[in-house]
Amino acid sequence: MSLRETMIFAILWCVIGVENREFQRTIPADTLITLKRTDCFFTCPDYMVTISADGKVVFEGNANVKVKGRSETTINPEKVQLLIKSFEKAKFFSLRNSYSLPEDGCRIYDGDAPSATISIVLNGKSKSIDHYLGCHQKKGTAVRALIKLENLIDDLTNTAQWIE
Repeated sequence: MSLRETMIFAILWCVIGVENREFQRTIPADTLITLKRTDCFFTCPDYMVTISADGKVVFEGNANVKVKGRSETTINPEKVQLLIKSFEKAKFFSLRNSYSLPEDGCRIYDGDAPSATISIVLNGKSKSIDHYLGCHQKKGTAVRALIKLENLIDDLTNTAQWIE
């Protein structure tokens, strides 16, 4: 390798290394995201998936899933960062703690639906929201944001590999 190639390689290594460290710093070390889905009259998948700051994913299958018990995988930092940004975009910390009843803003209320609970710990703050999937609101409301978050967590962690 020539001196010029060595210099280019060293510069690229430094730039890529700095960018990766900068990216890693944007994910707070205490980050913990959890999605729990519940059963509905013995047919809906009942499981919990947890994502840590380092990308570790823990799936706990309880009922109506292909894999019961604990399974683990990892996702890349970009996916963890995307989740954090999605929570921020949804203004998660300013939402109600529950979207389950008409008094929570449910315009239409269906029976026999599962529930989902999303929790996050981020920068020393924590919040958990219970969402009954039979609770429907007008387009563009908090419930729509919760559904997007729930589906994004499932998609980015590939829970389908353990459910279907």
